[in-house]
Amino acid sequence: MLAVAAQMLQLHRLALSKAMKQLHFLLLTAAVIAYLFDSVAGNNRDDAFIGYSERLECLDRLDHCGDRARHARCLTDPYNMRTFCPISCAVSKCMSTGTLKVRHVGFATEEDTLVFAQRWAARSTGEQAYLHLNNTHPNFRRRSIVGSPLTLSSLGVGTYLGDLDSRTDDAVAAAVIHSVVNGWNVIDTASNYRWGRAESSIGAALDSLLAGAATRDFLAEQQYFSDVTRSMLFISTKAGFTDEALVRELVQAKQLDRRAASGGHSMAPAYLVASLNASLARLNLQTVDLLYLHNAAEMQLKQLGWPAFRVKLKEAFEAFESLRAAGSIRSYGMATWDCFRVPPSDPGHVNLEEVVAVAKEAAGGGPSGFAAVQLPISASMPEAWLQPWQRVDNESVTLMRAAERLGVAVFTSGPLGEGELLKRLTSHLDPVVQLRAQSTTAQKLLQLARSTPGHSMASTLVGHKTREYVEANTALAGQAPLKEPEFQEAMLHVKAILGGGDGAASTR
Repeated sequence: MLAVAAQMLQLHRLALSKAMKQLHFLLLTAAVIAYLFDSVAGNNRDDAFIGYSERLECLDRLDHCGDRARHARCLTDPYNMRTFCPISCAVSKCMSTGTLKVRHVGFATEEDTLVFAQRWAARSTGEQAYLHLNNTHPNFRRRSIVGSPLTLSSLGVGTYLGDLDSRTDDAVAAAVIHSVVNGWNVIDTASNYRWGRAESSIGAALDSLLAGAATRDFLAEQQYFSDVTRSMLFISTKAGFTDEALVRELVQAKQLDRRAASGGHSMAPAYLVASLNASLARLNLQTVDLLYLHNAAEMQLKQLGWPAFRVKLKEAFEAFESLRAAGSIRSYGMATWDCFRVPPSDPGHVNLEEVVAVAKEAAGGGPSGFAAVQLPISASMPEAWLQPWQRVDNESVTLMRAAERLGVAVFTSGPLGEGELLKRLTSHLDPVVQLRAQSTTAQKLLQLARSTPGHSMASTLVGHKTREYVEANTALAGQAPLKEPEFQEAMLHVKAILGGGDGAASTR
């Protein structure tokens, strides 16, 4: 009898042990699921990640990644967090897209770009500065873009250069996140930058940054006070340089004549529309604030001559007006390198007044969506503010003055001369008194470029990826640009240092 009882007790213990193990397994499984859900949704950005799911090969490598993510470390420390906490920060390479993924809606607005500037000022200088902030904080400028007064940072993120690899993709995404969190709300790219990977990197950054479309969506929820919305950011891209795969697709569909896409560039409306649609998919956006026609004059004007080029320009602008009406873009412009910086005697010269006239024709004679030009301005490329090579109302004026009179914003590129100026001027700018507040050569060059005088001056775009440079460059947001007399005096010193030489020409 005792033997039977002992055997029954042993069986009971085994059954209880098995049940406990099953219960422990279920509890552990539930905890893991809860952690993964908490890690992804912990940033309160559920809408940004609709349709995503985790891949098992991607693992967080730091303790308490979920908690760090909930405390916004994915945004304030993107370089470390995206590397060591990819699941908690929802890094795109660790996620698989699902069928429910939606694009970010919205566009830059007067209300939210101002809110962005106010919030940044509050964080950097205290609550009192937020409550009494004048709209002209030194880091920001109010510029009218097609009738909408936007508050734009004086420096913006460019995404031109870089290798075609995943490491560069991650670095660009981290740079965009860090720049926005530190007071830059202008982001620029192009369909051909890094063969579309630049746009995809920005898309990944936006998925991490954006909490929604507009600030008003969160007015009742104080925990969203520091979140970034789509309408706080001014995002531009470019179309014109051709993607052969896209060209073949359009030619096969009989939507494009191959001759209209020869030489690596096209102004054909069908190609420009298809290029924008591909850009929007990579950026994961429904609308871009500004679409540039990319280096059209540099690529086609000399071969065509102005009359034929003007016809193509009008057709391109008509396509852009249609895209505006459809809500895919808010405005358009021309991204250039030489055409607005060379004298009228040069066959590559373009007069801005004539371009604005073409845009007005494309809009049917009424107000057009032509809003901006982009061109290089740097220590070695002063033509836009120095040379009176434009004509407005039969008067010779500089490009900056022409843009101001025509209501066109100017976004500038190439402040570091694509790295060449850094090589030439490292330590040589130290004696320039007006630039002593900046510690690095890159900061000094950026300070010069963003201080370009003129009421049409919007933002200076700089490409940066390495953490050291991104942190140094974004620190400039806390400093005011030079006043015009200081700028002119500094440029006299810089010209002497450069020996009066001009920067090397480039096309991008």
